[in-house]
Amino acid sequence: QIIGLSATVGNPHHLAKWLNAELVYSEWRPVRLIEGYYDRHRNEIVFEDGRVETVEHDLLTHIALKAMNEDYQVLIFKQARRQAEQSAAKLAPIVERFLEPQERKELQNLISELQTQSSSRIEYESLAPLIQRGVAFHHAGLSSVARKVVEKGFRERLIKIVVATPTLAAGINMPARRVVIYTKRFESSQWTRISVAEYKQMAGRAGRPQYDPYGEAIIADAPTPQIALHYIRGIPENVESRLWSERALRIHVLSTIVSGYANKLRELIDFFSKTLGARNARIILAQHRILSTIRHLQEMEMIYQEGEEYLATPLGEAVSRLYIDPLTANIIIRGLHDRTKASELYYLTLIALTPDFERVRVHRYSQLYEEAIELANIGEIPLPEDIDERISTQQWLRGYKIARILYEWINEVEEDTIVERYGIGLGDLSNIVDTATWLAHAAARICSVSGLEHHAKALSILSVRIEKGVREDAVDLARVRGIGRVRARILINAGIRTVHDLVKTPKAKLISLPYFGEKVVEEILRSAKEILNGAR
Repeated sequence: QIIGLSATVGNPHHLAKWLNAELVYSEWRPVRLIEGYYDRHRNEIVFEDGRVETVEHDLLTHIALKAMNEDYQVLIFKQARRQAEQSAAKLAPIVERFLEPQERKELQNLISELQTQSSSRIEYESLAPLIQRGVAFHHAGLSSVARKVVEKGFRERLIKIVVATPTLAAGINMPARRVVIYTKRFESSQWTRISVAEYKQMAGRAGRPQYDPYGEAIIADAPTPQIALHYIRGIPENVESRLWSERALRIHVLSTIVSGYANKLRELIDFFSKTLGARNARIILAQHRILSTIRHLQEMEMIYQEGEEYLATPLGEAVSRLYIDPLTANIIIRGLHDRTKASELYYLTLIALTPDFERVRVHRYSQLYEEAIELANIGEIPLPEDIDERISTQQWLRGYKIARILYEWINEVEEDTIVERYGIGLGDLSNIVDTATWLAHAAARICSVSGLEHHAKALSILSVRIEKGVREDAVDLARVRGIGRVRARILINAGIRTVHDLVKTPKAKLISLPYFGEKVVEEILRSAKEILNGAR
């Protein structure tokens, strides 16, 4: 039995028909939702149930004062991180006046938790003063530790107002009595408005079951009542297939062939004709795109034809099992096939230029142009035309900036220094590191299958260094559970350079080192012995 659930689908009947499923449609929610909008010309909030609320100050000050006077929590959705941080700072002095002594004490405990668990001074210093006053911001630039602390504080009703970006609306259970939504955002060098589906996701956070008699969602920035009503009375946009994009087809045609599910052209067309995408595309167009994808995969030597059948090469099988875009593998091979060696910066730039790195958030890289050209001219980083002619100058510079971030990370530059220097958040750094670790490991496997063993070995070591954030001399120690970049460097500075050295070191000496308590040492030694026993 398969159950598909969604709160914001505009065409559920269409999806149910495609899946040959029974549609169960309901508008029930545990807490009644009342929607409204701020009319800035009349300085009042107009609700769909006919109520009108006069705004005596600016909107956010009014929202904060009313919430504190009536003792409920508020979620405010801003479309940019900086806006969320600035709004939280503005509201903190207002909320602070209403905090009870016991709440202040518990908020201080929350701050202590953040200080103990967060590795970033910058993050702590930006968030702690707000939490202390009952307010916080929440966005993807925060570390997972900081996000969890904010979510915990809000759920326990200690943090009264959270100003967040829309990432909070996706899958996090943090409802509030009142939700304020800003619908305008800057995207692709222009101002646009969010979709109805996005608005409904955020509005859906209004109202806490068992606590609130109702929830209120207020649109804060609609220039006219008509635009506000477009969201309030609108139906979420239809769910549409993205299968026919080049990237999706590369991945799915290859995996279908590798799995043996369909190997002939007719079988592939039959298989893809059953998808949601095929329902919205002409069959001739679908056949053309599948054929075009097959030719591209053949050119990249990932599949070959034998009679009527298309079969995967060892490279194609490796690519599919690594869950990477075939174009990622092709870029790696093109970038390395005629090089006997490559620098750390070259490898890092190469993987940062792959399509699998496109979703990582990085801005402000145009000023790196002259530096990047200089390095490319001496072969220190790849040029776009050497690996994929479709890579634009802006994409190339973005990839170089990511590589620089990673280069500093693997050379043990402090997190705070990196995030400050490159204008990113700890959450962004974590995302960059996780993605690069995966792609460096995948690149090592691709090189191994392609006969580039010297590159495979270098990339395999690089993958560990990225994961742990260490220099090459700390790679062996970093294999031990509980040893990260800080503890590895402390051990090396104490003359303990390998796992063998670690096991031979007296326990008392290890306990005497900074950040090495008795429990930590026991766990580290247990892991080190497991590694050595496994190597025998």
